Amino acid sequence: CNDVQELTSIISQFNDLSATARVGGTLTSTMDAMLADIQLKSSKSLEIFHNQCPNFSHLMDNDRFDLAFFRLRTELKHFEHELAWILRQCFSRATTLSSKLTLLNVFYGAYQREVVQRALIHEQQWIIDNLKQEFQLVAQLVNSSNMNYLHWPPLSRQLLYLYGLKQRIDLFMNQFIELCPKIVQSDIGWEIREAYRIAKDKIQRSEDDLYNKLEQSATSQISDLLLQPVF
Repeated sequence: CNDVQELTSIISQFNDLSATARVGGTLTSTMDAMLADIQLKSSKSLEIFHNQCPNFSHLMDNDRFDLAFFRLRTELKHFEHELAWILRQCFSRATTLSSKLTLLNVFYGAYQREVVQRALIHEQQWIIDNLKQEFQLVAQLVNSSNMNYLHWPPLSRQLLYLYGLKQRIDLFMNQFIELCPKIVQSDIGWEIREAYRIAKDKIQRSEDDLYNKLEQSATSQISDLLLQPVF
């Protein structure tokens, strides 16, 4: 029963490959063609299996069903290794954290396969290391000067800068949580969550300081105005 469920999952993921190839999911025409070929071969293998065992009555013929099922399972496992190789090539061509997370999103279903995860173990570690570095960098940038929007008031300009930093780390963290929930909850994931928390807290403290300064400035100006004579 578990084998049948596993093969059903593989077949479903292989069927998605043709759509991915059509939209250029691998970013190279050669790899897209190889993806489409895997989908075609897996469909052909499934068709042969259905021809050999067209209805449930063949389940009673254990030898016939077992032989056809073993052949199908073996071929799909072979295609799975081919897919893992293709994805490894795709990830090697992606050089930024954003591009690698995008690939994980495009091939989310395939990435759940154990064979694929083993093939991408180094890429997974690269993503983890660079996520931590990204959060640590943002924590350092909190106190940096923002040279954009110089026509804005200084406090408004700094608040906009902090908002951008917050959006930057939230985007990466939310993507990673969605794509790799098991890693996020692991011991390695704790390091990522902690680096994210530190960066987020530092941004929040800086925002609070700016709002306090804004409030104090406004209070001071109002007090000065109240001290001025009416006439």
